[in-house]
Amino acid sequence: MKTIKFLAAAALGSALALLAAAQGGQQRWPDYRGNELESLWLEGSAEPGWPTMLVSARARFTNLISGCRARLDSESEGAAEWIRAAFHDMATHNVNGDGLGGLDRSLLYELDRPENAGGSLAQAMKDLSVITRYISGADIIALGVVHSVVECGGLLIPFRGRRIDATEAGPKGVPEVTQTLEEHTEKFRKQGFNKTEMIELVACGHTLGGVGANDFPEIVSGDVDRVSRPRHINFDSTSRKFDNAVVTEYLKGTTKNILVVHPNATIVSDKRIFESDGNRTMETLADEKIFQTRCRDLFEKMINTVPKDVELTDVFAPIKAKVGRSYLTFNQTMGLHTEIRFLTKNENRRVTLKWEDRASGGQVHSAAPFDVSETLHSATAKQFGITPIHYWFNPTIDPTTSISRFWFEVDEGTGGQPDLYDNGGAGFPIAQDKVIWARDLSYYAPDRFSDHWWSFTVAIRNDAGAISNVSANVEVFIADEKLNFVKSTVALERDTNLTTVAGFDFYTFRPTEKVNDRMFFDVAATIGGETVTEEYLNNYWVTVFNKGT
Repeated sequence: MKTIKFLAAAALGSALALLAAAQGGQQRWPDYRGNELESLWLEGSAEPGWPTMLVSARARFTNLISGCRARLDSESEGAAEWIRAAFHDMATHNVNGDGLGGLDRSLLYELDRPENAGGSLAQAMKDLSVITRYISGADIIALGVVHSVVECGGLLIPFRGRRIDATEAGPKGVPEVTQTLEEHTEKFRKQGFNKTEMIELVACGHTLGGVGANDFPEIVSGDVDRVSRPRHINFDSTSRKFDNAVVTEYLKGTTKNILVVHPNATIVSDKRIFESDGNRTMETLADEKIFQTRCRDLFEKMINTVPKDVELTDVFAPIKAKVGRSYLTFNQTMGLHTEIRFLTKNENRRVTLKWEDRASGGQVHSAAPFDVSETLHSATAKQFGITPIHYWFNPTIDPTTSISRFWFEVDEGTGGQPDLYDNGGAGFPIAQDKVIWARDLSYYAPDRFSDHWWSFTVAIRNDAGAISNVSANVEVFIADEKLNFVKSTVALERDTNLTTVAGFDFYTFRPTEKVNDRMFFDVAATIGGETVTEEYLNNYWVTVFNKGT
């Protein structure tokens, strides 16, 4: 039987090299940040945690730009707005300064500046709000560029993670349309781009989207279009396709780009930039292959422009076999929730979960998956020619013997020996079995159906000593203009509505305030004088309960 180790994913620079790594990529486990970010990069969802979450709109931020779609309430494309947001966030960097600024989510604190005019940037930042405890807003902004380009037909940009979020505004630095060519050239130089790269980056950034009356009424008149929406003028005739039409139409003299053809000469910033070297760069970009390659390389440089103290990871590669979020659950008995993801379909594949008792001297048990599901609509995965497949497990565990570790045995149906995914021989450990999330007894409920917006319940083993100090550190996402988590510590009380089951008592917290989005919590209890903690639970996985149904 072959053993597959779980270490760090290999990192290589080109799409071909990344695909090679995908065939043998390895996982470091547990690694919440790396694993969540890999899922968000490859599948558009930060470790779904449950089969239905693979297609849930609230879990998949890439649904907002799938197929390079326009917003429902305007002609603007979300993908174009995400790319603009990344550039405006990065533009605070100054290569001559103290090394601060760059892609660091400081844009959240800079939206009131004239250089960040309009509501589209604020909307883009809300779109890019799928932050978690371990995924930074800056990484999400960078991923917004990666996904936007590939969803609209461009090349896959190599992605690195571990950006750090700023907590205050950075210096000004975004070029404005009325500024001179000399001012633009100097601002791009401070960001780290030479004159040729400035021309290329503007062309790449303006292949999607356009200029709307809502954001720039001084450029686009406030007349409405055919469906009574604020007028929006696209940069080129293929504004929902990442191609070089913005270049070729400019060179042919057929462009409708308002920043080239506006009658007010102070506003035609694209024209000044494009023709600044006698159109040599634009003529080079008229080759579609060159355009795509240069845009990929420059966008990679843009999203990797970070403050000097930030050390980015190696380039991400798909993990060949990836174990997802795993935790014990308790309702009428103990259970284990876990999953393993592969990169290819195989109707003959047979995946078996195996686990070892904690108390009975190492007896081994096994279970088949309760569901198998694939990740849909991932343009990034399609670039690699792969289809991520998730195998989900939720077996019953005997609470008297419990579980110490688990692993997976995988028979690909080729006649050879099964592969063993066992974390390098150590298995995937279950750290403790005394404080267990009662996921099916917790709920998230609409206001009109319940006295409580949400609650969570844990089961605590009552045969390991006196129980006291049951509490939770809670992080609630607040979808305001700063997109932050509000942290608090709450007490869980013994739930007298739930009777003791199999040696476990139940403790519940029922708040009265609204939770409008994600919540993460760590639960701790003192049991027999020892503090026991269950970490990083998520309200997305609880039962959605309608009291009136």
